[in-house]
Amino acid sequence: MYCRQIHRIKHRLGLWRTRQIINFAELEEWMDRKKFYETMFAKREYWQGLERSELLKFFNDCGHFPTQQQIDQIWDLVHKDNHEKYSEIIKKSNAIEMLFTLYPPQGAHVQNRQLKSTWLRPVVNGEEGYKYIVSGHPILKRANIQIVGKLVSTSIRERKMRQRYVS
Repeated sequence: MYCRQIHRIKHRLGLWRTRQIINFAELEEWMDRKKFYETMFAKREYWQGLERSELLKFFNDCGHFPTQQQIDQIWDLVHKDNHEKYSEIIKKSNAIEMLFTLYPPQGAHVQNRQLKSTWLRPVVNGEEGYKYIVSGHPILKRANIQIVGKLVSTSIRERKMRQRYVS
């Protein structure tokens, strides 16, 4: 199961060399995450699966905070074969496949291209910083508005200068 899923993830992300060498630490990390995702799915599952509108809440429960646009892109990537075949009710296997495609396991050895660091959803060292913002992590400090304003204005000024010289 592990090798097939890694192959699918790499193939979806445009990597054609999908040869996989099994490392037991990476396999264990994948198994732990898969078990956690299955547990979280079971808590949210009502009858046969989740509705598509509940995917964002499911991802948040799993400790991931993608935007709705990222979820829609991954939905299209995972279901690109035939959209009519897939209903709005999402089975556990499809939800977990989407999670692992958006947040690849270590064993896939791929850079996460879907997650882009922004002001509102920062990515630091490959990890989403938004979960610290949501949980009110003690390492976060209140920002001095003058320093932040200066940083933003300098950034805007530099961007405008670059646009002038490029144009």
